[in-house]
Amino acid sequence: MAAPPRQALSVGDSPAMNPQRLARAMDRWRRRSRVIHFWRRALPALMAAIVLGVVGLVIYRSLTSGRAAPQDQAIRMLNPKFFGRDKSGRPFTVVAKDAVRDGLHPERVTLTQPHMVLQQINGDPPTKLDSAIGLYNENTHILALDGQVTLDDGKGNIFKSEHALVNTDEGTVDGRSPVTGTGPMGTTSANAYAVYDRGSRIVFMGDVKSHLVNK
Repeated sequence: MAAPPRQALSVGDSPAMNPQRLARAMDRWRRRSRVIHFWRRALPALMAAIVLGVVGLVIYRSLTSGRAAPQDQAIRMLNPKFFGRDKSGRPFTVVAKDAVRDGLHPERVTLTQPHMVLQQINGDPPTKLDSAIGLYNENTHILALDGQVTLDDGKGNIFKSEHALVNTDEGTVDGRSPVTGTGPMGTTSANAYAVYDRGSRIVFMGDVKSHLVNK
């Protein structure tokens, strides 16, 4: 039995060889090729940009933190000694066990065990003040004393309180806490006191009690 005759196929009859389909397939291939080519170049560049950004951020933070540290860092001094004069030209000195200058507010100096001497220019003995802690403000010229404040007027009178404000410009002391005093004339206690003219005049205020010694 003879085999059936084969039918010849033209180029346009084959799906794979259809010119339109082949053109569309080539177009899709070209688009995919362009996308792949783009990302092959873009991905390494993007990774390099990320790495450079991270490195730059680390360097920036290191530099900025290095500049900010000295401003925020407190300055400590051992056995400091300060000299000054009031508005009348009378000298005073302040010494302490140690001092710390505030890094954020450099005008503030914290003193440990400050000892202040207010000199007189008329030959009278100096007035001396001691306390546990002191805070001096270089802008206002005010020395705040706290804890075991002792005032010695140089004439044998000793006054003790817990808080006092010394105005180094005016040579005055504002004692805003209870005070007790002893001296050649007897004892005195009050709720507050004020010292004027570097110890030449002392005023007691609030519930003043005195016990005078008869000689």
